[in-house]
Amino acid sequence: MLGLAVTLLHLLLLKGHHGQGSPDSTHNVIGLSGRPLPLRPSNTQMDISSVQWKMELHSRPGTYVILTCKNHSTPTYGDLALKHFNNTLDFNFENLTLLIKAAKPQDNGHYTLEVTNEFGKVDVVQFKVSIFDHVKKPRLEEQWKVLDERKCKVVLSCLVSGDSNVTYTWYRDNELILEPENFTHLVELVDPNDQNTYTCNVSNPVSWASQNLSLTQGCLRVPLRSRILPFMVIVIILAILFIVTFTCFCVRKRKRKQSQTSPETLLTIYEDVKNPQMRRNEQQEVLEEGVTIYSVIQSQDKYRGVI
Repeated sequence: MLGLAVTLLHLLLLKGHHGQGSPDSTHNVIGLSGRPLPLRPSNTQMDISSVQWKMELHSRPGTYVILTCKNHSTPTYGDLALKHFNNTLDFNFENLTLLIKAAKPQDNGHYTLEVTNEFGKVDVVQFKVSIFDHVKKPRLEEQWKVLDERKCKVVLSCLVSGDSNVTYTWYRDNELILEPENFTHLVELVDPNDQNTYTCNVSNPVSWASQNLSLTQGCLRVPLRSRILPFMVIVIILAILFIVTFTCFCVRKRKRKQSQTSPETLLTIYEDVKNPQMRRNEQQEVLEEGVTIYSVIQSQDKYRGVI
């Protein structure tokens, strides 16, 4: 009877150790794309009989075996795991760590470690893996509109390529602007007398990048330009009027100089005859040819002719 009781007790203990246990814990693991990512349980049990790693990827439905290792033998990798990870996996049986040598966002998902001891008890450890890319430097663009000489409406857009899992944060002169999460656009009414610098910070759990913009380089120079433009138009008009006036003055002056010559130069031959000085040099020869009388006049300097 005593031997039968001991045997029944032993069977009950074995039954209690068989079957799959509930997960001990779930570890959130965050990694940077292109970097090694180790998946390591916090503690391991002794007398391990077999180990199996499984995965459920976000990019592919279903549960797939990564590797199986029994009695400290060489691990056997699943075909899909070899293809997906491209031979970038490594396994350490001592601490049951699965190492992804170059993680990528396509590796995101749930990973499960199942450890079976020599009595058939299964311990389960789960990992939630999230891989993020490096955040690239954002591009900050502005669109502005002048409302009046004292106000300007500015729309700022913060754009980053390559990753949608990012958070946008805005700052005005290093002070946080409270806006909804992932707010890529910012609308501001700006006083031209202010010289504010706006900063867009883009981040994910493993990296960040930012870009600055001073509005004095964009919208705030519009009121100044609007004041300078009419002044420039007036200056151009005055310059044109000056050039036209100066040209007319020069033309009139030239004509006046041509008309104001010496009286002696403009005398006709008849007026020259009346000049007493000219008459002293006059030699008259009267010739009768019918009824016509000719007079020959010899000018002292300028005119020699016959009338």
